[in-house]
Amino acid sequence: MDAFTSAGKKVVVALFLACMVISILSPATPTEAAGGGFRSETSITWDTSRTVADSYLVGKEDTLVIAAGVTIYFSEGSALYVNGGLKVEGTESDPVIMTWEETGKPWSGVILNSSSVVSSIYHCRVDGAEVGIDVFGKAALEHTTINNFYDTGVSVRPGGELTWTGGEVSNSPDHRGFYIEGTAVISNATITNCDVGLDMTGGSLELDRCQIRDNQWGVSIWSGTPDIRGNIISGNERQGIVISGKGSSPDVNNNIIQSNGEAGMYITNGSSAVLSGNNISLHGDGSSGIFMDGGSTADIVSNNISQNHAGIWLKQAGKVTVSYNTLFANTGPGIHCNNTDLHIESNTFEGNGGNSIEMDGELSQVVIENNQIHRSGKNGTYLSEGRVISVTGNTITESGWYPVVLLRIRSGTVDGSTNIFRDNREDRIVIVEPDEENDPPSGGSDGTDMKVNIALIIIALLVVLLFILFTMRKKVTD
Repeated sequence: MDAFTSAGKKVVVALFLACMVISILSPATPTEAAGGGFRSETSITWDTSRTVADSYLVGKEDTLVIAAGVTIYFSEGSALYVNGGLKVEGTESDPVIMTWEETGKPWSGVILNSSSVVSSIYHCRVDGAEVGIDVFGKAALEHTTINNFYDTGVSVRPGGELTWTGGEVSNSPDHRGFYIEGTAVISNATITNCDVGLDMTGGSLELDRCQIRDNQWGVSIWSGTPDIRGNIISGNERQGIVISGKGSSPDVNNNIIQSNGEAGMYITNGSSAVLSGNNISLHGDGSSGIFMDGGSTADIVSNNISQNHAGIWLKQAGKVTVSYNTLFANTGPGIHCNNTDLHIESNTFEGNGGNSIEMDGELSQVVIENNQIHRSGKNGTYLSEGRVISVTGNTITESGWYPVVLLRIRSGTVDGSTNIFRDNREDRIVIVEPDEENDPPSGGSDGTDMKVNIALIIIALLVVLLFILFTMRKKVTD
């Protein structure tokens, strides 16, 4: 009996100690978040403002609801981890605010981990986080503003899924607004005053009706299959859109791309793109509407490309097709082609300051068919060194010099019977064979040569007149 009693006591003591250990190790369940490490609790509504002194954890089976008008202050380095659900129920007049407790001491951000529950964030303002919203699971955000972040405004990780509508990501000039590795649908957002407005290294993206302006770079695509449509991409200090890498194959359509500091679009490093229905304009100071190099390929279809230095500049690109575009009022060439395989068909060139189409480089080859080429400042087409496969069915009028110049090309044909030349300075094809030395004029688009000649004639007449006056005055004196 004594032995049994002794054994029973030992069991009771062991159970008591086990309960004590469990109670010590179990996380707290606060109603006011203040101190104490990671927290976990059942579904709860936060309807009053509070401070999160340490990181807060929402469990897999739980949902945290944050009511309209609530302000949550996060201490430096703290975060809101959501393994379950999050519902932020702000309104336009009464948004939810998540911000740093002390300005200049960033918190970590909101980390959404659940792939089984779609977290929703409506009318929320997120300030001062390292990464404002970090999406590993599924999330839907509407009319959310993310400012003053220290790394990224919104990050979509591999496997993450984001739907974003309205709102703004801004005011972090050294950091990127959106970073996409997963799946994202972003519409009607304003992305401004960031280093890169949107940076994509993989996954898929629909970017629709957004304003991306006043960043260093507007959009950078390194890999993935984005659909970029209906956006205004303007006023960025460098390029409006950069597409780089063989894993990049975007569809860029019906955007307004204008007034960026360098090229409107830069396509490089073996990437491939379809560009259609865009208005690409006002990239001056030596910049191009579209600049391609590095073996990249593209179909450029039905765009309006105007008031740039060059409309399209191709330097050692791959195969490029340019069709049904309007290229007008560019101060330099409409299209410049260097060592590129280029097919130019059914475009309209109007009032470009240089040659409307120019080619150089021994590896270049061009097909120029059924284009309307009018009022070129220099020549309608100026083709040098490469291979001209055909120039047929074009109408070329009112060029500053010639409709067609073939300068030491390796091979090619110009079908004079199918091209129409009218009211050019000289309506003829100029051919310079490989062994000839003298080149025809590639300039004269603005009448410079004629102006110089007229000026020389005027100076000569003035000299003669002065000589006559001097002679007459001398005779009178004598």
